[in-house]
Amino acid sequence: MHRVATEPEDPRYAEMRARWGGNLGAKFFALFVGQGILDVILAVPFFLAGLWNWSRHPNYFFDWLIWCAFALLALGSPLGWLALFPPMLMLYFLTRVTGIAATEAHAVRSRGEAYRRYQREVGAFMPWPPPVER
Repeated sequence: MHRVATEPEDPRYAEMRARWGGNLGAKFFALFVGQGILDVILAVPFFLAGLWNWSRHPNYFFDWLIWCAFALLALGSPLGWLALFPPMLMLYFLTRVTGIAATEAHAVRSRGEAYRRYQREVGAFMPWPPPVER
């Protein structure tokens, strides 16, 4: 926030402003709406994957996966092995303390048997295809 308030305009936007000339409000509006539409299009694979049929908390899983990526990036540094602890700590908190445990308790209280059925049918954390019904 400090950078935005104290430094000059982002050079990319300044260049667009100079190149586009007039009616900048409409042009920037179209740019940002276009970016939003592109975000939706790029997210289609996630919508199609139906992750909540594979994991009750795919958001927590992918949050954790990001921490794992950071740890892998840090492994090459002299004390890189220390970077393995944050993902383990996040896994513990997400699955046992603040994440899944608290969310599931609330969901059972508010949705009852329907949520208990969902718990039996869909794994809690790791996205995994549901069992095939025979």
